[in-house]
Amino acid sequence: MLRAITLCLCTLFAATATAQERPRAILVMDGSGSMWGQIDGKAKITIAQEVVGTVLGTIPETQELGLTLYGHRRKGDCTDIETVVQPGTGTKPAIQAAVNGVSPKGKTPMTEAVRQAAEALKYTEEKATVILVSDGIETCDPDPCAAAAALEQAGVDFTAHVVGFDVSEAEALRQMQCIADETGGQFIKASNAAELADAMVAVVEVETEPAPAPEPTLHEIRFRATAGEGGIFISETLAWEITQDGAPVGGVTLEAAPTLSLADGAYRVTATRPSDEVSREADFTVTSNTRVVTVVFPAPPVSIRFQAIDGKHGPRISEPLVWDLFRGEEQIEGPLNVDGFTAELEKGEYRVTVMRPADEASAEAVVGVGKVNKTVTVELPEYKPAATLDAAASAPAGDTIPVRWTGPEGENDTITVGIPGNGNQINYAYIRDGSPLDLEMPPEPGTYELRYILREGNKVLATRPIEITPVEASITAPEALPAGSSVQVRWTGPDYKNDHITIARADHGGMKSEAYSYTREGSPLDLQLPAEPGAYELRYIMNQDRTILAAVPVEVTAVSATITPPAELPAGSSVKVSWEGPDDSNDFIAIFPEGEDSYAEYTYTREGSPLDLTLPSKPGKYRISYVQNVDRTELASVDVEVTAVSASITPPAELPAGGTVKVGWQGPDDHNDFIAIFPEGEDRYTEYTYTREGSPLDLTLPAEPGKYRIAYVQNVGRNELASVPVEVTATSATLTVPPEAPIGSTLKVEWLGPDNHNDYIAIFPAGEDRYFDYAYTSNGTPAEMTVPPTPGAYVVRYVLNVGRSEIAEVPITVTTSTATLTPQGEAMAGGELLVDWEGPDNRQDYIAIFPAEGGTYSAYSYTQNGSPAKLKLPDAPGDYVLKYVLRADNTPIAELPITLK
Repeated sequence: MLRAITLCLCTLFAATATAQERPRAILVMDGSGSMWGQIDGKAKITIAQEVVGTVLGTIPETQELGLTLYGHRRKGDCTDIETVVQPGTGTKPAIQAAVNGVSPKGKTPMTEAVRQAAEALKYTEEKATVILVSDGIETCDPDPCAAAAALEQAGVDFTAHVVGFDVSEAEALRQMQCIADETGGQFIKASNAAELADAMVAVVEVETEPAPAPEPTLHEIRFRATAGEGGIFISETLAWEITQDGAPVGGVTLEAAPTLSLADGAYRVTATRPSDEVSREADFTVTSNTRVVTVVFPAPPVSIRFQAIDGKHGPRISEPLVWDLFRGEEQIEGPLNVDGFTAELEKGEYRVTVMRPADEASAEAVVGVGKVNKTVTVELPEYKPAATLDAAASAPAGDTIPVRWTGPEGENDTITVGIPGNGNQINYAYIRDGSPLDLEMPPEPGTYELRYILREGNKVLATRPIEITPVEASITAPEALPAGSSVQVRWTGPDYKNDHITIARADHGGMKSEAYSYTREGSPLDLQLPAEPGAYELRYIMNQDRTILAAVPVEVTAVSATITPPAELPAGSSVKVSWEGPDDSNDFIAIFPEGEDSYAEYTYTREGSPLDLTLPSKPGKYRISYVQNVDRTELASVDVEVTAVSASITPPAELPAGGTVKVGWQGPDDHNDFIAIFPEGEDRYTEYTYTREGSPLDLTLPAEPGKYRIAYVQNVGRNELASVPVEVTATSATLTVPPEAPIGSTLKVEWLGPDNHNDYIAIFPAGEDRYFDYAYTSNGTPAEMTVPPTPGAYVVRYVLNVGRSEIAEVPITVTTSTATLTPQGEAMAGGELLVDWEGPDNRQDYIAIFPAEGGTYSAYSYTQNGSPAKLKLPDAPGDYVLKYVLRADNTPIAELPITLK
């Protein structure tokens, strides 16, 4: 790099040339972002700054020289081009300072930069030279070659020398070579500083230098940066620049913490963080005691949460507020319409203001931000919107009164009643119920207050005193109170919702009762008495807080009962049992196994005396009791013994599968006893008949042959009192079926078979289980059925009704059938038409006329009426179709288009 620039400049500024021969020149310097790239660990911009410093020292003072920079101020901007030093003599210090101050940022508009430099040199009027130093491809102009050719053509004697600095991309090299070639200049590639140093020695005639001054004493100074005063060390790479009296000292150094050699004196250091282009500087003086210079960058922001509370020690406000945040006089956030917010802030002092839109109350706070996150809470004045209450001055205890109100109507706001000075409520109602709303008063007399409660913060917005007066009630007990009975009780009282009359033991409080009835049932009301005799109280209970308004002591008296069972008690039978007793609601007579509390069977006493009681199926010792429904108290019981019963079965000699046979039997014939047939070894029967059908009775046999048992089954307990093993034999049938039958015809099938109830003969598509038509065998032989309308293979089967078992099957082929239609004469709309026909003439086949576009026929005639068929024609002229239709599935087998005139 150094060699390349030196060669260009020495070619232009050779010491042998006279001042008049030297052209005015501008150095075009690349300041694009790519110049931060490194060669041998040093940034390219730093190398360029050092090279320019070296070369400027070799240029005669009489040379007119300027400087144009590009990409040095803004990112992504193709117009970022600036001639920072106009061409003239004595410009070397300004050029050196400008080059040293470059901080690469943007794009590479090198073609336009060359053009603007040429215009600054007035290239169309006098000789001009531009030296372009660039490290990359043109990123703005699509055709650098054309632009260079235009400059050469318009210029008096224009030349552009190009230095390609660390360029390897083929297109970039082509562009740079083209710019030089089109303008008669040189294109030189440079890859390091040594190349330029050699060229300078060979080409530049160095002016005689004065005797060197004594070498100053240099000190090793380490530079570092921290995040905030006393903060953590910044370890990322920074760009360091040193100046003395405004003049750069050395170039830009890219290190996290460089160590530089400096002479005694005052300096300024600037550190730039490339990641966000933030810069900070520090002034320092180098002496023999100086070791470290620290540049302080802003500390990482601190997270501050802002929130507001409703009054002193009040709850956090969750509704939107209006917030503003200031640093000094500068507003840095807001207005924000939120309940609270979080800000990332640097160390310092801030001021936050907040306003509540509901009442425009406001507050502010001064906030100091240090190194730690925190929450700032601003106290707003307590929010208390206006509210009013209007209600009666007094009310009876427990009554419900209307209360009128006004207020903010917040969600879940309430009107309450409570004791003054006590924050607890006794009863409440939501304001969403409207105004006026119904509010239940306390159950105890006294002085209370009504309150409007704002749900947000549970604030009392309004109060109103109210006096609660006593309320009275009375109870009139009936003369007799037999235990377990239902009696009528008269009462007076407020009859509030869910008030009730109870009976309770005299020593129990209002919460516990034996039974109750609501006062809404009226007076008198029915009240169930307890089963246990003794001392009790009848009470009027106000539902609210179970308050006792009235109480009357009463005595519940004992009751008795008797049981008279029959002499004989056969197991599983139903017997008549006489009884005496109170016959209260749902009292019952029950039979219990000896020593047990769970009954086997029961009957309600409301069935009268005597009543029917079903006995258990298991013989043994039992007791029959009168049971009072209340508390299941046994008022009376008698010990009894249930005796065993027997039965017998007499089946017929032959038992054909699927048949119905007569079975003789003997047994108790209790309600719903039955005779059933079971597969051998199984408990689930296949068929049964109730014994109430008499003996013998009809029993349907299973369709599957095999071993079974026929049993007498007692309905109570499903006990088999008797059983006989039997064998059900297979049954068969024969069918006489023609080999073929035309579609839609009537098929006659001769048959022999068991002819059981609902057995049938049916025709099925071959291989299918769903028949097309059938005939019951009860209709005799032959069986008649309709042949399907679709030709193909079919089978005729004898099907047992029991189990749908097929015991015979014969194949049959269904063949096609044809017909012809010949109308007589002309067809006139609204008239009659005679149609000659030939066809199968199956039962209910018919001739019909249909609309040509499809749909339902308009007239028809059965073929059984003979040929010709007489049809009444439609009234509307047009196209129609005559059809011969098989009744089976309404399938047409002949069609003839016809036009009605």
